[in-house]
Amino acid sequence: MQKRNLTILITIILAIAIVVFGFMFFFNKKASETSNVPKTNFFGQFLPFLRNNQSQNTNTPVDLTGEIINQNEEQTFIPKLMQISNTPIAGFVVYEKERFVNLPTVEPTQGEGVEIKEEKPIAPPTEFVTALKYVAREDGNVYQTFIDRIDPRRLSTTIIPRVYDAYFGKNGESIVMRYLKSNNVTIETFLGKLPKDVLGADISDNTNIRGTFLPDNIKDVSVSSDKENFFYLVDGKEFSTGSTVNLYGEKKSLVFDSPFTEWLSFWANKDTITLTTKPASNFGGFMFILNPNKKELNKVLSNINGLTTLMSPDGSKVLYSDNNLNLFIFNRDNNQTQQLSLRTLAEKCAWSSNNEEIYCGIPQNIPTGGYPEIWYQGETSFNDSIWKINTNTGSNANIANPIELANTNIDATKLSLNEKENNLFFVNKKDSTLWKLIID
Repeated sequence: MQKRNLTILITIILAIAIVVFGFMFFFNKKASETSNVPKTNFFGQFLPFLRNNQSQNTNTPVDLTGEIINQNEEQTFIPKLMQISNTPIAGFVVYEKERFVNLPTVEPTQGEGVEIKEEKPIAPPTEFVTALKYVAREDGNVYQTFIDRIDPRRLSTTIIPRVYDAYFGKNGESIVMRYLKSNNVTIETFLGKLPKDVLGADISDNTNIRGTFLPDNIKDVSVSSDKENFFYLVDGKEFSTGSTVNLYGEKKSLVFDSPFTEWLSFWANKDTITLTTKPASNFGGFMFILNPNKKELNKVLSNINGLTTLMSPDGSKVLYSDNNLNLFIFNRDNNQTQQLSLRTLAEKCAWSSNNEEIYCGIPQNIPTGGYPEIWYQGETSFNDSIWKINTNTGSNANIANPIELANTNIDATKLSLNEKENNLFFVNKKDSTLWKLIID
């Protein structure tokens, strides 16, 4: 009788244990489906030391802020100084180009009690990003790339061998290319039109550049500050003339003539074109200001040996250098001149839009010689650092050493800032390649 009672008691205890453990199992499963707490095995719910060990051995990395790091997301390192083109270029333009924003694909949530609604299509978001267009010197082909995704794509197949200079109009929609004819004597200048950028369209590599020819033997070209017009100089037998033309080779206007024939131009703003005599170390140079609308000419600087100049965007200041590569700021408002502590050519600099700061390629060493002609003729070459200079206070800072950043020597020319002024672009005179420097 006692043995029978014992058997019944054991059976009841086992039945109760099965019911309790079964209830706990299903309760735990239900809770784990609706909780963000990491899952453990069944016994771990009752054994705290086992549960803690499992949570510590999780394979999901977590940063110090507690946010989960996406292991599948690629982290791209963008160097501060990098080369854009692998081949020599004849010229480039910096502008802002619209593109679609790449967004991750989001799958709709499905499940019990979730209602999926059909939504009207929404135009994908866009952004404006700094882009570049440049001309290959070897064959005259035009290339384009965004600066945050360096991937140059060819825009044209028109072959123009040995292009020496190239200048772009607004957004790179038009282009002026200068090169020697087959007789190696006559300078030919071609003004062409590029197709407009179409948002989301593929870049075609079968586009011919069509346009017109400007007069032979144009000696100098500059682009207006709004990139809507070009100014060019032609030397005659006894005098030189200067004319303006719009992006499409139309609306030509003669705005300047002079018995002197050696000029360099710079179109600072809509009312101001600077004309500086071609520099020589033993020749006193002059700088004039031309108003292309009124066709008025006024002298600003005179009798400065080796004179090279660069006017600020608002026309209030002139950065200039002499035959010793000393840098000066001439303030037109008060006719005062201030010497800066660094030495270089004015044309190795670029003005900020605030008319206060400049960025310059400053030679680390300057060999003796007659400047600037020995630099123009390639008899000497500089190894620059990039400096930022405040023209009001004279303070300066070395912001980049190419040897340290890219293990290369750079002789910076044709410096240009993008619209946000967080990137500086320039051509390395040593090999005519295009470079980008992040400056923010």
